[in-house]
Amino acid sequence: MCFTRYTLEQALQLRDPPNSILFQVSPHPAGYFAVLGLHDAPDPDRPDEWTFFHYISFPEPASHVNERTTVEHMAHQKQLAKLFMGRVAKAFEWMSDDGRSNAWYGKLNHWDPAAEGHQWNNRGGRVTIAGDAAHPMTFQRGQGLNHAITDAVALRDGIVGAWKVGVGMQVEERPEMIGQYEDGMVRRAGEEVRLSAKNTQMLHDWEMVMNSPVVKSGLNQGKREDGRKV
Repeated sequence: MCFTRYTLEQALQLRDPPNSILFQVSPHPAGYFAVLGLHDAPDPDRPDEWTFFHYISFPEPASHVNERTTVEHMAHQKQLAKLFMGRVAKAFEWMSDDGRSNAWYGKLNHWDPAAEGHQWNNRGGRVTIAGDAAHPMTFQRGQGLNHAITDAVALRDGIVGAWKVGVGMQVEERPEMIGQYEDGMVRRAGEEVRLSAKNTQMLHDWEMVMNSPVVKSGLNQGKREDGRKV
């Protein structure tokens, strides 16, 4: 992941319509995937003070230990960017060595709570997990926060149901309440972990990208069987 503050002219060019690449994605036939977004814009009138985030992700064996330094990460991203065209390439070419750019490495990992061997002992309902602690997932589908919020709501509803005013938590109800939460969470979020992993793999496979609905059909509004728009 790279973070860069560009010059005024560069920042304006990257977000200049109609060809802005801001918050756009760029898959590459070689199996790479480029993204440019805006991380921080403290003053809307000072684009030269904005911090952009951008990266080119690439397939790598799960067991591989990446030991590149920050400088080497930046150089590697710049090298990958030479395979791209236009403003995508420029976003990386314009990374500077004067402190206005930084880079760090993060392998995309996930953990399926429904997988064999991934069960845990909730100690009679006294301990449980939620959010990224329970189901970290790759982020291209953008569903991690949604499921974390759903976890929180489900836990809150369960606690309220087992809580008696003036008495507190009904200990005898706690194991069942937490068990119901975990069963629902594992089933729901486990499926999303698997879907997100599949989506991440697809985005780095050019044939799958070209056969995807968004490429073949675009972003047109779909229709139901009765002809109504959805």
